[in-house]
Amino acid sequence: MTSQSIPTKLLRIILETETSSQRFEHFCNDLFSDVDEREYVPTSPTWDLGRNGRAVSEQGHGDPAFICATLRSDLEAKIGEDLQRILMSASPRTLIVCSHQDLSEKRCDELTCLARGQMSQDTDVRVVGLLQIIALVSRHPGPFRKHYATDLQQIRDALTVTGEQGEEAQITGMRIALTTQLHDDAQKLRGEIARNLVLTSLAKGDALNDALIIKHISDALHLGRVIQPEYVHASLEQLVATGHVSECDGAYSLAGSGRDELDERTTEGSKRLIEGKRFVRDTLQELLGFEFTDADFNLLWKTVQDGIANMFFSHGIGIIEAISSIVTLQPFAMLVSGNGGSCPVVR
Repeated sequence: MTSQSIPTKLLRIILETETSSQRFEHFCNDLFSDVDEREYVPTSPTWDLGRNGRAVSEQGHGDPAFICATLRSDLEAKIGEDLQRILMSASPRTLIVCSHQDLSEKRCDELTCLARGQMSQDTDVRVVGLLQIIALVSRHPGPFRKHYATDLQQIRDALTVTGEQGEEAQITGMRIALTTQLHDDAQKLRGEIARNLVLTSLAKGDALNDALIIKHISDALHLGRVIQPEYVHASLEQLVATGHVSECDGAYSLAGSGRDELDERTTEGSKRLIEGKRFVRDTLQELLGFEFTDADFNLLWKTVQDGIANMFFSHGIGIIEAISSIVTLQPFAMLVSGNGGSCPVVR
């Protein structure tokens, strides 16, 4: 995730799971003000019967221009309600209806005709859905970064592979937790974790031999000792065989398909993080009987996130070890410590 661009898949995940109608409307308002280089006003937060739009016109900024942004699925009803309120005191010359749903061109045309039928024929009416909004954000990312800065930062903190402390890639516990496909079968789960760790250790793009990959994984997981080579070799051989990893003179690096898988894991992890965060928030609000402000919940979420990452390792490894002992008759700890001892807890 660079400072220059925001991945399209990430934009989609954040916007289609948005739950704050007010934030979405303010974002759309700023986006189209930026795109069209004119001032738009939102229709719903102030319930001002269009007076803000009239004020804009009277101040010499042009005809009233309104944004009607909604998370509702009953778009016909929403458009009708907003127009009824606006037309009581203003004569819009421009109206843009924004939805976080995917809307076909046919659907957009139908909704445009509905809105235009209640307004004068010279009114500029546009209806846009998620696909159109994402395309605009790719060229005008500023409003999205402004209104969704916290979401972007939390994803970056949890999922980005950094190299700030030395040459090796730094892998956070939360990243592995969020980007690992869980399986009921212990052997499949063990292989999935190993594959994920190998790909992530090569994320920086440097070619590494197997010893360095093993060291990076051991350091990233804060294990008390270096893991046994067998834990990595099977995944490396499989990844080389499928073309996800390239090997030259004993040094391994990510191939294009390996980079694609790593990006896909990051995207899926982003989705899990956002959905999980909102599930926790909704559940806590229901249990406690009041709503959190964004600032208050973000402070709480940081603690919850750290706890989830630690729980994934400290309990997850123990569960895998127990299941593996029953299924394969070989303690999982043997693969980590090599001596049958207990698996160290990852902090």
